[in-house]
Amino acid sequence: MARPRKDPTTEPSPHSQTLDRGIRLLVAIAEAATPLDLNQLSARLDVHRSITYRLVRTLEDHSLVHLLADGRYQPGLGLAALSAGVRRPLQSAAMPELTRLAAAAGATAFLAVRQADEVVTVASVEPPHVAAHVAYRPGIRHRVDRGAPGLAILAGEPKRAGERPEVGRARRLGFASSRGEVLPGLSSVAAPIVRGSGDVAGAVALVFLHESQDIDAIGAMVIQAAANIAAAVI
Repeated sequence: MARPRKDPTTEPSPHSQTLDRGIRLLVAIAEAATPLDLNQLSARLDVHRSITYRLVRTLEDHSLVHLLADGRYQPGLGLAALSAGVRRPLQSAAMPELTRLAAAAGATAFLAVRQADEVVTVASVEPPHVAAHVAYRPGIRHRVDRGAPGLAILAGEPKRAGERPEVGRARRLGFASSRGEVLPGLSSVAAPIVRGSGDVAGAVALVFLHESQDIDAIGAMVIQAAANIAAAVI
């Protein structure tokens, strides 16, 4: 007798435990402030060390993670190839502006986009010919209501009840600023990238050490860069 067909709308989605663990492992390595060893990774995944080892070796085979001489793991160069296709039209439009902005400001410029309730850095450019600057690599993520990029993205959206006063201020000024909200010791200034349709594509930002800065001048720079990117986005 024929078996009744299952309704795909009521059946739970197929789930691969191994793939889920591998992705969580990759995220843990990418988000860590410093490289992690096998014991630390096993603790974060809450699995046996042998399972973690098999997973991390597979990721290493695909150049997604890199094993250091001291036995710790850091993000691998293969991630760059994967990230190149993320938000490609936006990144393509942003890179020339980020390069100009970093050189003009003497600080690291970066592009951030919203992903659910978080903000993720997808591209960054470090300034040339500067003795000291902040390295702010793609993959860094934080809550959307913290840090200048998140505040800028929220400011580009319609006003919502309960939003932080800083969002309203950013909406009035056209840019947001923050000190130490994402990483201690670092400040950031960002402006939303608003398409002609009115939707917010992301935010362009500068990050620098806490020191005397002309925030209004920096704000004007990121506003202009954001406008140029918005005009070029396909």
